[in-house]
Amino acid sequence: MEVESRRDREKKVREAEIIQAAELIFRQKGYEDTSMDDIAREAQFTKRTIYQYFASKENLLFAVLQKGLSRFQEYLNEAIDQNATGFEMIQSTMLASYRFYQDYPEFFLLMNQVGLARQRVTDAGENRSAYFTTNDAMFDNLARLIKAGQADGSITNELEPTRASRSMLFLMTAFFNQLAVTGNSFSAHFKIDPQDFSTYTMELIMRILKK
Repeated sequence: MEVESRRDREKKVREAEIIQAAELIFRQKGYEDTSMDDIAREAQFTKRTIYQYFASKENLLFAVLQKGLSRFQEYLNEAIDQNATGFEMIQSTMLASYRFYQDYPEFFLLMNQVGLARQRVTDAGENRSAYFTTNDAMFDNLARLIKAGQADGSITNELEPTRASRSMLFLMTAFFNQLAVTGNSFSAHFKIDPQDFSTYTMELIMRILKK
């Protein structure tokens, strides 16, 4: 087994510190209004040092989003009971998604910037690649749960698992994104409790799955 060098360990620590600083500033100022100077000040590194680790603000965004997706996946994994039916497991992950939204609403706001960042990044980069690899894995995991539910009879066989997983995650991501954008204004205007509204929306989506 190859032993990690001190230099490699220090590099990972610095990368983590820069990502943490970027995440904080993105949350406070928004992605578009954040500069690399802002991130350098928060991380307490020179901007030159930041560029040694991340070629651009777009690369840093993908690193922050990758960290967020991994955190999101942890919420989902903890919610899954392997002894439950496929339908019950998906139901649990939907509730876990709402808990994640409550803890990290800014993550869904940052996801709005993926399309723009993707256009601006001139090279694939390991951060961008890692983000999309993790993103694809989440879709694949949901498709597997749908297949499991079809096998145990808890989910309708009329759905094609891959297409259904794409639609479900897209709908839920868009829902939480809008909830994050509107804040409390939407709920206040319609006199809706945000948690009840979220639960009801998830129940509507789950009805599509139920056999």
